[in-house]
Amino acid sequence: MKPIKEDRKKFDIDLSYGSIREDKIIDMFLNKKIEVKSEKNMWQDTNEYCTLVFKTEVLRSIVNDLDTFKSVSGGDNKASKMFLINLQKLFSSDVIKAFKELDNEK
Repeated sequence: MKPIKEDRKKFDIDLSYGSIREDKIIDMFLNKKIEVKSEKNMWQDTNEYCTLVFKTEVLRSIVNDLDTFKSVSGGDNKASKMFLINLQKLFSSDVIKAFKELDNEK
């Protein structure tokens, strides 16, 4: 299908939007220490479906504001405290609104 003139105009906006997001991803990983959490034993029978990336302080703030989550111990010798959260709640409109407000404060 050949692009029409209106599509090309929208493409410029989409390209600009995408470039901003690419810069944010580059900033997250370039010359910074990162930590990746994974569990090979628990998930060995499943496929990796997606990867979520959060700034640690933002994720902490979101979890602290959630009304429901489950705290469990895990990791080596059960020395780590982990929070199990419902993904629907994580991406609810209330959480997204709170994130935007937090992001605008910076």
